Order: sequence, then structure tokens, then C-alpha cells
Amino acid sequence: MDESNKMGFLGATSYVIGNIIGSGIFITPASILRNVDSIGLSLLIWVLCAVIAILGAICYIELGTSIREAGCDFAYICYVKWYSIAFAFMWVSVLMTYPATIAICAETFGQYLIEGLKQILATVAKLFSCLLIIGTGFYFYFVKGWHGYLENPMQGSKYGTGNLILGFYGGLWAFSGWDVLNYSTGEIKHPKRNVPFALLTGISVVTAIYVAINVAYFVVLDVESVKQSDAVAAIFSRETLGDFANIIPFLIGILLIGSLNSNLFSGSRYMYAAARQGHLPACFSCVNGETESPRVAVLAQSILALLISYIGDLDTLITYVMFGFWAQRIFSLVALLIIRHNHIPVHPDAVRVPLFCIYLFLIITVALVIIPIFYEFQSTALAIAICLFGFVLYYIFIHKAIFPRWLVALNRKVTLSCCILFDCLPDVKGGVQLLASDSSQALLSERLSSTRLSDDSLPDLHSDEKNIMRRNGSAAGLKMLISSVPSSLVDLISDVQ
Repeated sequence: MDESNKMGFLGATSYVIGNIIGSGIFITPASILRNVDSIGLSLLIWVLCAVIAILGAICYIELGTSIREAGCDFAYICYVKWYSIAFAFMWVSVLMTYPATIAICAETFGQYLIEGLKQILATVAKLFSCLLIIGTGFYFYFVKGWHGYLENPMQGSKYGTGNLILGFYGGLWAFSGWDVLNYSTGEIKHPKRNVPFALLTGISVVTAIYVAINVAYFVVLDVESVKQSDAVAAIFSRETLGDFANIIPFLIGILLIGSLNSNLFSGSRYMYAAARQGHLPACFSCVNGETESPRVAVLAQSILALLISYIGDLDTLITYVMFGFWAQRIFSLVALLIIRHNHIPVHPDAVRVPLFCIYLFLIITVALVIIPIFYEFQSTALAIAICLFGFVLYYIFIHKAIFPRWLVALNRKVTLSCCILFDCLPDVKGGVQLLASDSSQALLSERLSSTRLSDDSLPDLHSDEKNIMRRNGSAAGLKMLISSVPSSLVDLISDVQ
């Protein structure tokens, strides 16, 4: 990728802040309170969730700078050759986790719209919305003297293990997105320097905003009012801002549009990485040469999000999402420990973090996955079932790369159609068969060598001896690719016919 198209420190930091601050802070206060029943305990959970997010970000700094492949957890698990596990979680993520994340943002946007009936700029809009709420709440606390709801913050607290874990799920959902830079480290300038600073700066800013917003909520609203609404900020604004309250839902709507963009970025890159590895149909690896966007994957994630939004209420969707995310992270962390223990070569500019951080985050992650199985089995059973079905599909189709002829032909035709409709070309790894004929495969190998979303990445997850090599993507090669797209498509069409 051309250096001019990469994000610097400010862009990466704003992307972290913009990706984290989304629907979570406006719906999860109610979700947390429904589980723990007290203001004080909910605020404590918010702070601890921030600590967990920072700990996770520290661990993922090493993963992201060591394995510079698009796809985040999928790429990390594939790096140690656990392809069946990567495929199973990819199946869950593509079908449920990422679409559900987008669906939550979309549903929250709809609720706020009814109530009220590029990236750095979107982040400014988000921060303005949050600061407006914070400023209003603190005004009523210090100037108006509204202290009543904060006088006994721990009253009514529920300390049951299940209540606490599900409360953490709500808080961690609001902090999810701290790993957004890991989905395409190759799109960031000087990742060894910018990734760690952007992650830690972004999470610190978000933590301060989240705690302040929750305090502002509880200055004005009692526990029951918050528990009964999934549009807390709208109720807050009606109680405090009078006629001006109508603007809050629309500001939050702008905020959520930015979150939809960030979540589509993460989900589509994950889908792209899986297709590039040969674990999904090749059409999902199609990348536009000019914008370097995986257009087909973006559309597919949007359609899946629309469908999954009908599955259940927001609390159920949050449980689906968090269980899928955290279960996958267990294997990413174990993969990192194996890389460390076996001295598997990684990128020469990788950042190494203290081992105790990795072990501590792994223990927390295991607890967040195991305990909800016993307390919310119905919600977690769907993710488990889809994951197990993914294992079956992997060993039937992917493991030995045996596909029925009709499926190969369908894959070829769909990929060709997507190339034409979306003005893009497939980007598959060496050894992944896209088209039936050798001439078509050779053509793609020549044409696509410079279309990597992770051009600063390691070239081949299948080959340990190549892990320390670097790609040589160039702007000249990209221009040559763009100028030759029409002839490439013509050649592909002729070959298929």
C-alpha cells in the first residue's frame, strides 16, 4: 500500500476512539444495571472493564506487530497452523459475531431516531455528543446540587458470579474495538511506534469519557429509570435539556454511523482474510484496485447484519457477540505463548510485552468464556453449535481441499461476476485455487501481487521459513494493476468461457 494512504498516529488514535465509542455507552449502562442493580457496582465494573481493555490491548500490540496480516485473530491462529480452529471461529464470526455487532449499532440508531424523531471528523462528532452529556450532568451536580442518586451508590448490589460476569459482558461490549488496528496493521505508518501509542492513548481517552458519562447519567436518573430503557441518553436529555433535548438523539445517530463504518471495516477485513486463506469463497477476497477496499465482503457483512438483527433483543445480541469474541481470543493468546515458547520467527520489528500480562489476560478471558456457559447457556449455545458445525465443514471440505465440481464451477462464476459488478479482482494466497485452469491462476498471480491490504505483512502463513521476509509492494505496481484491470477481466472471461 502507498504510504500516503496509510494512517499516522492521529488517524490511528481517532480510529481507536471512533471504533470503541459507539452504541455501547448508550445502551450498556442499562444492561449492566439489570445484572448488578446498583450505581456503585456498575461504575466499578466500568473501571475494571477499562483495565481489562488496556491489558488486552497490551497483549494485542505484540500480536499485531509480530503478525502483520489482515484478519486479526484469524491470522494469528492460522500462523501456528491451527487451521481447523481458525475456520471454526471464522464461521462463527462471519455468520454471527460481526453481523451482530453491526446489527446492535443499527438497532440503537433506530431507537434513538424514534426517540428524537471521514474518520477524524466522525470522531469529533462523537466526542461532542459525549462531552455535551458530561457537561450537562456535571452542571446539575455541582451547580444545581443534584446529589441524591449518588449518596448510596452500593445500595441493592448483586454480587453473584453470573451477575458480575454478565455485567462485565455489557461493559466490555462498550469497550470492544480496542483491537481494531490489528485487523489491518499494514495500513498504518510505522506500526511499531504508532500502534502501541494509538491503542493506549485511545483507550485512556475513552475510559475517562465513559466514567464521566455514567456519573452524569446517575446524577439525573435513578437505577430503575436506567434499567427500563435502551436509550438512556435520550431520557437523560429530556430530563435536563428541555427543548434542546431533541438534538441529542440525532447527534448520537451521527455517532453511530461512524461506529457502523468502523465495525464494517473490522468485519469485512476479517472476511477478506478468511477468503484469502481459502476458507471462504474467493469472491469475498475481491479488492478494488483504486480504493483497496474488499467491496464484496463489505456488502456481505451488511446483508448478514440486517438478517441477524431479527434474532433477539439487544442484551441477547450482546451475549452472542461477546462470547464469540472472547472465545476466539483464548486461542490467539495461546498461539502467542506458543510463538514465544518455540521461538517461531515473527516480524523483525515486533514489540514484546511482559509474559505476565499475557498470562493474566488469558486467565481473565477463560473466565469470561466459561462462566456464561453455565449462567446463559441458551445464548451461548448458538455460538457453540455454529463453531462445532464449522469444524465439521472444515474437515469435509477445507482440510483435503476436495470440492464437488459444481461447487468449483459456482465459485468461479460468482467470483467472476463480483469482479465485474464491483470493479475488483480476487486476492488469494499462493496455493489457493481460485479458477479451474492453470492459465487463469497464473494470470491472477501476476496481476494481484501488489493488491495486498497487508503489504507490510508476512507473506505466507503456511511457511515458517518465510516468516521473516517482507513484501515489496510498490505504488508503481499498484498503478500498473489499476491500469490493467479491464484487460485482466477480459482475459478471465475468455478463459472461463
